[in-house]
Amino acid sequence: MKYLSKARSASWWLFHHAIPVVLARCYLVLAVICKVKDRPLRGWRNSRPDERVWEGPIEADGRGRAILLRLKNAMIYRDYGGIITQDHRLLTDASPWFAGVGWAGQTALTDWRIPVERFDRRTIGVLCGRSAYNYYHWLVEILPKIEVISKNVSDQNGLAPDAYLIPKGTSFEQETLRFLGIPDERLIGISGSETVQVGIALVATLPGGLTTPSHLAVNFLRSAFRPAMSTVKPWRRLYVTRSDAGGRRVINEDRVLAELKDLGFELVSLTGWTVEQQIRHFSEAEIVVGPHGAGMTNTAFMQNGSKGLLEFMPITYNVPCFETICALADLPYNCIMSSSLGGPNHDMDVDASEVRAAVLSAINKGG
Repeated sequence: MKYLSKARSASWWLFHHAIPVVLARCYLVLAVICKVKDRPLRGWRNSRPDERVWEGPIEADGRGRAILLRLKNAMIYRDYGGIITQDHRLLTDASPWFAGVGWAGQTALTDWRIPVERFDRRTIGVLCGRSAYNYYHWLVEILPKIEVISKNVSDQNGLAPDAYLIPKGTSFEQETLRFLGIPDERLIGISGSETVQVGIALVATLPGGLTTPSHLAVNFLRSAFRPAMSTVKPWRRLYVTRSDAGGRRVINEDRVLAELKDLGFELVSLTGWTVEQQIRHFSEAEIVVGPHGAGMTNTAFMQNGSKGLLEFMPITYNVPCFETICALADLPYNCIMSSSLGGPNHDMDVDASEVRAAVLSAINKGG
């Protein structure tokens, strides 16, 4: 009887405590993954062939692929552009978290609720991405989606977008789109806390990645913004400072500038400049010198025959994206690796005499 009583007690504990607790925890896990409330997310998948309007290479040698998707009743989750299909699946090949890296970082997978704040019945081109608030990432990774969309849709095939969805909050996004002939009236803003559902979403996958600008992207920028580029022989010598930035500043910049003083360099900060101002100055530049930063994206607009870019890179932060842009645009590139103060800011101490030697070598090369 003693053992029977213990068995009954164990059974009671198992069925009235242990199993309910386990089931409750499983429910919570499933609630996170599958969304039991308010437009539940039922999982994830890649896009299907029937959703693809076009697929093609993004590199001159055929490497890399870009895809254009046509999705009915799709939801665009927040300003970084998580794409949720009408069958409530997150599209992994069209929903990058940051700069094409790590779709699993999408908070759509862990949010308890995904309420839809707005519904737009039109055909909408999606120009979103977590990195879109940065000048480099917008120009190199997001804006070239226009090329993928415009070359594969038209009024004739009924796929031309009525408007474009972009993240709210930055002037350069709207300025670049206006330059491309897309007026503000055709732009819809999305914030970091809302989800928008559209009648038809035209979604181009991200061309390139964080450190690998694509041939498609660089060619697009040089072609689309050519009217803003100068045609005079390059003559400016630009030193681009980051003294007003939050990181990657040159702590001995006075010494570096002193070494360049007699070489005719202009000291420029790009803060507050329009996109057209930046394009014109860089297209007029014989050589550009300065620390790694988003402003160096404008090297894509430098003319062939110029002396290219001399970039300062802290040893604690080596990102070769501008080297890649120069290679794709057939521009000279040189990098001075510099000692870093460490920490999140990556401020650096640059060898001023090495800068001068590198500049003289560049400007004297080829006459």
